[in-house]
Amino acid sequence: MERTIFRQELEGLVMVEQVVREEDYSMKSRHFHDTYELYFLEEGEGYYFIDRETYLVRAGDVVLIKPNQIHKTSMERVARHGRLLLQITEAPMDAFLRGNGFMTLEELYDKKGRIVSLGERAGAAVKELMIRVGEEIRDRQRGYDLMVILEGKSLRDVSSFVSDKLSTLESVLSTATHFILKKYKDYGTVLGWKKEDEREMITP
Repeated sequence: MERTIFRQELEGLVMVEQVVREEDYSMKSRHFHDTYELYFLEEGEGYYFIDRETYLVRAGDVVLIKPNQIHKTSMERVARHGRLLLQITEAPMDAFLRGNGFMTLEELYDKKGRIVSLGERAGAAVKELMIRVGEEIRDRQRGYDLMVILEGKSLRDVSSFVSDKLSTLESVLSTATHFILKKYKDYGTVLGWKKEDEREMITP
């Protein structure tokens, strides 16, 4: 039994999906595509064939596939498995990365290799990020194609990044900035406030 938790796609840019399978599953044939692929195995284990090599992939592993690399998956021992898949189109993403001084997707994939084993904390962070990408595509407002989440020390830092780095890109037609400030109070309760001990000291 195969259950698709979600599948969201922004045409020409990114696709993300989460799938859980209760039975043994192996791809019928090897295939390739023209996007970068990030495959995160959340649970289970299996084999991942890439070009001429076969790798054993366990829960918490990330598989990085470049465009036009022939690949195929098959399960091993544990039939049930869950995975998240992210496919990214190179050209628009690299324009953004280069424009902001980051390494390109090809440079990143070359640096990390094909299989990256994550710890529990890093794996949870990757899962959360991929789910957030899916939610953003689902809930995106009409008229914009990409959301960038920034964290800065001040409103000026964030505004400067948007005006100097994002809005100057040739492919960006317009931007809209929404600020989320640090939360200090929740329904009247002050968060992170250390209450002083007002009890008097008793000495013998």
